[in-house]
Amino acid sequence: MLFYNEKEIDNFINDFTDEIEYGNAAIFAGAGLSVGAGAVSWKDLLREAAEKIQIDVDKEYDLVSVAQYIYNQSNSRNQITRLIKKHINTQGEVTKNHKILSGLPIKNYWTTNYDEYIEESLKLANKKYDSKKSVHDLSIDVQRSDVKVFKMHGDINRAHEAVLIKDDYEIYDKKNELFTLALKNDLISKTFLFIGFSFDDPNLETILSKVRIMLEGNFRTHYCFFKLIKESDPEFKEERNEDIKREKVAYSQNKQYLRIKDLERYGIKSILVDSYDQITEILLKIQKKHMAKNVFISGSHSDLLNKEWNIIQSPSDFISDLALQLNLSGYRITTGLGLYVGNEVLSGVLSGMEITQNNDIDSAIKIRPFSQKEHRHKKKKWHEYRKNIMKDCGVVIFIMGNKLEKDKIIYADGIKKEFKIAKKRNKILIPVGATGYQSKQLWKKINSNIDEYYPNSTSELKKLFKKLDSSHNDSTKIIDTILEIIKYHQ
Repeated sequence: MLFYNEKEIDNFINDFTDEIEYGNAAIFAGAGLSVGAGAVSWKDLLREAAEKIQIDVDKEYDLVSVAQYIYNQSNSRNQITRLIKKHINTQGEVTKNHKILSGLPIKNYWTTNYDEYIEESLKLANKKYDSKKSVHDLSIDVQRSDVKVFKMHGDINRAHEAVLIKDDYEIYDKKNELFTLALKNDLISKTFLFIGFSFDDPNLETILSKVRIMLEGNFRTHYCFFKLIKESDPEFKEERNEDIKREKVAYSQNKQYLRIKDLERYGIKSILVDSYDQITEILLKIQKKHMAKNVFISGSHSDLLNKEWNIIQSPSDFISDLALQLNLSGYRITTGLGLYVGNEVLSGVLSGMEITQNNDIDSAIKIRPFSQKEHRHKKKKWHEYRKNIMKDCGVVIFIMGNKLEKDKIIYADGIKKEFKIAKKRNKILIPVGATGYQSKQLWKKINSNIDEYYPNSTSELKKLFKKLDSSHNDSTKIIDTILEIIKYHQ
């Protein structure tokens, strides 16, 4: 019998997050991804038209054939295409799952859906997408796009061309051969997460079979979600006879087990959940784990006398060593090139790249310098800039934080503003108190009420946090503490 396994879910979260980090992840979205927010299922969409030909969709599993029967009655696609246009984009919306996925650096989406919720979610995430709605789109690329969306069954705006009925499926290989080849290539080179997909689609099954034969069983591991079938599910509630109900539940559970075992032939591992809400929880954990690999370093420094500096090494050595160790530990750094701090961060990252022989600077550091141009809306623009620069980061490290104003060294208010934004967005906050200035004040703020900033913190974490303000420590101990705090949260 199938059962929920928390360890398997944890392993999936770790493995799929790694694939995202390596740039190998892809999504295959089925109707279930949109249905969760109120969109109409394929069964409900066909219901009214099916009733006219005396077909009960609740008794049918082969809905492609039902669509074909509807078409046969009038020998016209108009009735079904009207249904699609009427319902798909007027019922339903971008779901939380859409939003989580669109925020991750996943470059390839495949879908059999006609709706535009994936594209809408990518817009909300400020990503430029290249939507492939037909084979003709495959030869034309949108320049500098962040994401490709392959709509292998068509799009609502071209409903007359969509894959709808048995006729369309029977000629799919011939008419859409380039889509088939592109999907085969991605199935070989990327790790897919199938979400909201029932695996009833004959096209996909044929493609998976061909890939399995080509690779002789040496395929990648892909993943899909299945909600465990339980007696409390809605489809069993109307059955009053307990014996018959148990038989129906047992039959459905056995069928689910057989389906899951069959998918293993194609290298697809099933992740079993107790409820659909749990899928959102899992995606949030993936998002959090991914973001924890992205570190924003906030800081500025103008005090040449280093009056409040409390680390044996110089600020220059400490900052560059911190960036170096973060780089070697696999973290991607974001910097706004704060005064003095930014250059040392860049120097440390470049040293790490030289050691690891990594030539891809974009995978190691994101540099987003603040505009120094005077502007009447400068404060508002900088606030938005601060929000955007930290958007993809899960960890914010605060170093020093002082500036020169009217020949006097004062605490930098910009770092305080970044702290407020980071707290509001539930980032992991790591002010290095030993570096003094604004960072010291932020360290005191957290240390005096650590449970507010680090919910459910343990004595181990509290000890680590106190070390961030250790007097006359060397940089190695402070940097090790920072890395331990990040790993603790991961």
